[in-house]
Parts: sequence; C-alpha cells; structure tokens
Amino acid sequence: METPIVAPESVEEPAPPLIIIGAGLAGLRAAEGARQAGYSGALMMIGDEEHPPYDRPPLSKDFITESAPPEVLLRDVDELTRELDIDLRLGRSAEELDVAGRRVRVGGEWLSYSSIILAVGHRSRSFRTERQEQSLYPLRTMADALRLRERLDAGAGRLAILGAGFIGSELASSARSRGVDVTLLSATPRPLEGALGTQAADALVRMHRAHGVDVRLGCTITEVGASSIVLSDGSEVAADVVAYGIGGEPATEWLAGSGVELDPGGIVCDEFLRAAPHVYAAGDIVSWPSELFERRLRSPHWTPAAEQGACAGRNAVTDAQEPFDTVPYYWSDVYGKRLQFVGVASGEEMVVVHDDLPDGGFLALARSGDRISAACGIAMRRAIVAARRHIRQGTSWSDAVEELVSDPRSALVATR
Repeated sequence: METPIVAPESVEEPAPPLIIIGAGLAGLRAAEGARQAGYSGALMMIGDEEHPPYDRPPLSKDFITESAPPEVLLRDVDELTRELDIDLRLGRSAEELDVAGRRVRVGGEWLSYSSIILAVGHRSRSFRTERQEQSLYPLRTMADALRLRERLDAGAGRLAILGAGFIGSELASSARSRGVDVTLLSATPRPLEGALGTQAADALVRMHRAHGVDVRLGCTITEVGASSIVLSDGSEVAADVVAYGIGGEPATEWLAGSGVELDPGGIVCDEFLRAAPHVYAAGDIVSWPSELFERRLRSPHWTPAAEQGACAGRNAVTDAQEPFDTVPYYWSDVYGKRLQFVGVASGEEMVVVHDDLPDGGFLALARSGDRISAACGIAMRRAIVAARRHIRQGTSWSDAVEELVSDPRSALVATR
C-alpha cells in the first residue's frame, strides 16, 4: 500500500512592519497613533541618537537651570517595547529610500515596510570660525545640552549666545537665572520679527536688556578666542563659552531621487500627510496644504509635530484617510513669562491691542480680510487660547477683537 503524499502546509509570510524613521516627538506620536487606530502588526522605530524619544523644549530651560538635569524622556525603552511593542533600533540612520520597492536602507541593510513614516526632523545648522571650534556649543540635542551644562557647572561665568530666536532667548534667560553674564547676538536688527511681528520682537529685546543681557543686534562672530570673541563690527566681547542656536536644516538629503518631493524646508505632503504611495511624514520637515489658511504651511514646533505624528500614524495603517489641518501654535518661556504665538501672519502688521497690563502683559493681533489670522502674547495664556479658537472657527475680526479686547475679566487675563 502506497503511503499517500501529503503536501506541506503553506506558511504565510508575516507582513512587513510599519517603519518609523525618527525617534523624536513626532515619531513617538506616530507609533501611538497607529496603535490607537487598532494596528497590531509589527512596528519598527529607527533613530539616529542613542536615546529613546525625549522632550526637547526643556533642553534650553530646566535642563540648564535645575540643580540636576531633569528627566526628559517621553517614554523609556521598556515602555516602548512592552506597551507599544516597538522594535526599537537606536543609533542608526536611514541612508536610502526605495518607494517603488517599499524598502529603506539602514546601516547597509534593506528593510521592507508595509508603510513608512518619515519623522527625521532638523539637524542644527553649523557655525564655524577659523579657530577654537571646540569652544562652540550648539544646542539642539540632549548630548548638546549635557555638554553645555557641564561647562557651566565647571564655572564658566561669561556666555555668548549666537542667535536670538527661541532657543537663544530661552538659553539667555536660563543662564541669567544662574548668575551667568550673557551676551546675546543676532545677525538681524530685529530678531524674531518674521515670526512674532515688530512690536513683540522689540518687547522681547527689552525683556532681555531689563534682565541684564547685553544684546548686540545686526552682528555676528568672526573670531573665537580662549576668553573672548570678536564681532563683525570689530568689537571684542569677553566670553568663556560660545553657544549657538541659529536654526536647523532638514535631515532629508538621503531622500533625494527617491520619488518623495522635497523643497528647501523638507518634505512636501498632501492633505493626508502622504508624501508618496505608502509614505507619510510628520514633524519639522513637513509642509501641507492648509484648507483653513488657504495656503501651504510648515510649522516646525512642538504642538504641530505631535498633532502631525498622531495623524500620520493613523493614516499609515487605516483605509479611512484623515485630512490634517491645524492652527499653528508655539511658545517660549523667558524670564518667568510665557511668550505664545498662534495662527499664520500673512504679511499683515501685528496690531498691538494691549501692552500695559500687569506683569508686562502684551497682546498683538493680525488680520486677514475680515478674520483674525494670528495672535502673539506675553503673559497672556488665556487670551491666546481664545484667539486660537477664534482662528479655527473663522470668527470675524470685529467679534474676535470684541472678546479679546473688551472683556479683561475673561479672555484677557494676564497670567504668568
């Protein structure tokens, strides 16, 4: 009797993972968004730093001012692997993307994906002088913040900061709280004017000077010595340490020729944060078409990055595509006050509606047609919340101004 031949059972190949490139805030929120949307498949996160996702805003604030560096991890490795079931691969960088083949090369190895989310963010724009480059301290990563803190802890008492944007301003405030002498340098005559408007930018400069910061406008550094720097106007400034925060550059050069559309700021996405078939993006590098503002936007700040990450994570694993749009919002903490901005200033001048309230309260609004399009405030938390609501709802200019200006007991209460 012949033994019947039994065909071997076919083994189904597991589906390729969802891969997230970038282990920052946007990447973490993308992973959480995918899991919350019901995705139970394999999920891999690749990050070029050795740290799991951490919070960057404290690096120029609490990380410098507290007696010991605060915990900034958003989730530790155990939470990422146990609660989110992430295959976490840190200290690695993506090198090439093959959109047609649905694969990405990392460390010389090609990895297949079902979908991929690009959340690589920005790298610090470099600054170089002819000598003493070892005395220059960028401030973007946790390693940067640790290095600078160690230098200040070692007794450096004179700090020069190149770049008077949000990071430079926060660092100036933090260093002054430690008793460090600070010189703040801006290559532009009015730092942050494009982001905040003329009046708010001027108010911020006045705050720096009121707290003992030597603000030098319209100049940069030409030479760095052991205990001083030479500026482009020929003056010399005493400095033990030179830190800089002069903006970032999108970490997207490895995507050239991949089929993902790039622009000078990063990645061009559609309204679903999709950059190519099965390719999504989130965070600082993303521009998207905003229906609310009727233009393409990019908002490289904490809140939009978190919102985009969650949306990209959901869209990457579901058939029900969700359009992304938001009212951009960002903030900074300086000298015990919160500076906030919401909306999009579309070239209209910011109109100051209050600058004489307790604790230096300041509020300016921008108008687009018959609508409020942006608001900037110092020590105006509740007013900014109300302004963001009015922008999102398309409230008329007159109605928004009536609430924001005429009722100081509700929306317009200056707070620290």
